[in-house]
Amino acid sequence: MNQFKWTDEAVRSFVRVYVGSGKKEMLKGGYRSSDYRKKSYDEKLEQFKKDYMDRESQRARFEDFKQREEEKLKRKLSEFKKSIGIS
Repeated sequence: MNQFKWTDEAVRSFVRVYVGSGKKEMLKGGYRSSDYRKKSYDEKLEQFKKDYMDRESQRARFEDFKQREEEKLKRKLSEFKKSIGIS
């Protein structure tokens, strides 16, 4: 896990996962309790790093998508304004 960095958010999330703060809390964080059940500390740690990096990757892709869509809307709005004579 070369790209993984222990941020405050990552530590908080791992603690919730490791101590098993409840299925509802884990789901809210994007983790499935079944992925961690009956695993050793090291196995839980590796599973968490994988899940966390996947989640961060998804978040980054979503932000990119959101930015592209906002730019498209701005262009369409600008084109519409021009078409009706508003600058």
